[in-house]
Amino acid sequence: MKKLTFFIVIALAGCGRSDQKSVLSEFSKDEKPSVLSQFSKWTQRLHPKPSPLKPRVIAVEIGTKFFARFGGGTDISPSEGAGAVSTSTYGDSGIPRIQISEGHAFVAGEIRGQDERSKLVRIVIDFENPLEQTESFKIGDVALIAGKDRSNDFLAVGYGSQLCAIEPQDKRAVKEIVVQIPPKDWRTLSFVFALPRNDSKQGSIVIGDSTPVPFQVDPSAGK
Repeated sequence: MKKLTFFIVIALAGCGRSDQKSVLSEFSKDEKPSVLSQFSKWTQRLHPKPSPLKPRVIAVEIGTKFFARFGGGTDISPSEGAGAVSTSTYGDSGIPRIQISEGHAFVAGEIRGQDERSKLVRIVIDFENPLEQTESFKIGDVALIAGKDRSNDFLAVGYGSQLCAIEPQDKRAVKEIVVQIPPKDWRTLSFVFALPRNDSKQGSIVIGDSTPVPFQVDPSAGK
């Protein structure tokens, strides 16, 4: 029945309203709710609603490397734990700084592009919720648009101004993290993406299928 329902859902998605009624008439009263439920989920995937959240880019920085915390796995909020570290990588003794937060040992380090000439962009974004109800988005919904390129393959992310380097094996789970924003409130997050072109002069941030929010890029920065 599951395989049959899947193919029926595909058929419904390609039908007009009259044809959909004809297809559904072939199912019993008990079967229709399951088919309609699957059809609703499928159409939401095909035509997701634009997010009501309003992202606002408040800072952009271009560089070939950025300070970040390593070793937190899927934890992207070290600043909310105890013992926040400064933005320098090493302490006075030359040993990398370590912060303990929620049982994770974050080690200070630097993230870099594929080579020493590759440029990265650090973007600090306020995500505002203008509604009277709590709204949310997934970390993986946020993407960088630069020219014809669009990517949600960030190198680092974190709440506020903090950055946590994300290892490849943790990225899928981090992209599924849901950020809740209370009514009439906002939350700030920082991302680092690799610029697809070093001479990019403009980029945009977008949540899912919402309207992109543009920002300017100084191609001479980060040299």
